[in-house]
Amino acid sequence: MASGGVARSRAAPVVVIGAGFSGLVAACELQRAGVPVLVFEARKVVAGLGATHRDPDGFSHDVGMHIITNRLADALGLGATCRDVETFEESVLLGGRTLHYPFGLLIRPRYWGSAIASRARRTLQPRPQETVADFFRQFMGERLASEVAIPLVEKMLGTPARELSPAAAQRLPGVLRTIYLMAARRLTGRLVAIGYCHELPESARVWHVYPRDGIATLCSSLAERLPDQVHLETRVERLRIASGEDPIVEVNGDHIRASAVVSSIALSQLARITVGAPGLEAYRGFRYRSLVLVNLKLRGRSLLPTPALWTPEPDWPFFRLNEAPAAMPWLAPADHTMITADIGAWTGDPLWRCDDETLADQCLAHLARLVPDARSRFRGARVVRARLGYPVPLTRYEGARRRLRAGLDLPGLFTIGRNGEFCHALMEDVYLRTRARIPEILRHVRPALPRGLARSLPSAHVARPWSTRGRAEGMRP
Repeated sequence: MASGGVARSRAAPVVVIGAGFSGLVAACELQRAGVPVLVFEARKVVAGLGATHRDPDGFSHDVGMHIITNRLADALGLGATCRDVETFEESVLLGGRTLHYPFGLLIRPRYWGSAIASRARRTLQPRPQETVADFFRQFMGERLASEVAIPLVEKMLGTPARELSPAAAQRLPGVLRTIYLMAARRLTGRLVAIGYCHELPESARVWHVYPRDGIATLCSSLAERLPDQVHLETRVERLRIASGEDPIVEVNGDHIRASAVVSSIALSQLARITVGAPGLEAYRGFRYRSLVLVNLKLRGRSLLPTPALWTPEPDWPFFRLNEAPAAMPWLAPADHTMITADIGAWTGDPLWRCDDETLADQCLAHLARLVPDARSRFRGARVVRARLGYPVPLTRYEGARRRLRAGLDLPGLFTIGRNGEFCHALMEDVYLRTRARIPEILRHVRPALPRGLARSLPSAHVARPWSTRGRAEGMRP
């Protein structure tokens, strides 16, 4: 990887903006197909939201809590470097009680009775789902929607549910599918994945793992395959798109002609730096929710009822608590743990600007309701701020968001990844969706490349399907 200066290629390269997971996957796939690529990353390191932080005192934590599947690890050639995650239960704190998700909620008569009534009304009088509030009420009933789902999504995204499109709700697996996968967990003794991939079926052969050196391994291993193509601290300042001409990328004062540009940065940012593409104006106002992650280091282990605890109650400042070492003990020193409070914020608001000590103190005050001696266990805190936490799919730009799956209709410009596609996709889906765009990119760049190189490209570059045994064909080290 280089820092600063830009290497040049005799053939016009494909320029990839952003060295996060999706950008590096795209660059590796294009390079494997024989296409010259350049990757520009504004920061000092690769990974973006897939970064891993390590403290000198033995604590390790990601930007948020990440676990992946054995299927994705195998696809990236990292299967041998991952450990199985033994447990990862989720629960909801409601009225001072901890209810396991999903069945601890579903067995309560007030919730399943409301859900049955909602299903009956939907059958007799179908209504369109125009907002995420409509979706939750029809999918899970009025009571569970109003007491759990709607408060949670509003805390996460900082926007009333009536202003959010149904895309704000992840596609939840059906009840029967969840029962099957939960049973598979018990029968196999493995943490079978539930709701972590929508592009491919989940099954008893797909379970959760974690790389030994942290989630950042996914990006660092990809970057190692691009030793001369990834340029750090290299910000794309301007992108010029003109009909019938190759894109021009302005970076560090240079003007680089590209055969295509693949962007993984936020759509709103892409619209601001692009000249000659009025079609991007529709995306300039797309909003992304920021995250403030308060990592509390504590003496002890398994202090929360479950490793992930959702907190829809309005007086709690965070929407979720994660105790990653309860599921992955190697992330903290012996007899210690780390609890991460996930707080939704807007860049520049009081929560975003709040100093680390005050944030830790506020989180400890609330945590004491679950762990009474939290302050005496406290060993320090580290706060991580992520400007691009979650896309906020407002109903007013739902039409423009939907059109993204078909592409931007700007020849030579492609958007990928959760920021570029404006969707809350997890890593396995990001990997699959990014690879699915490669044939389209190759069809575009072939005429722009020198004749000899264009002829050497494969006639088709299609990601081969994954087998039902959970191993991926295609990308290898």
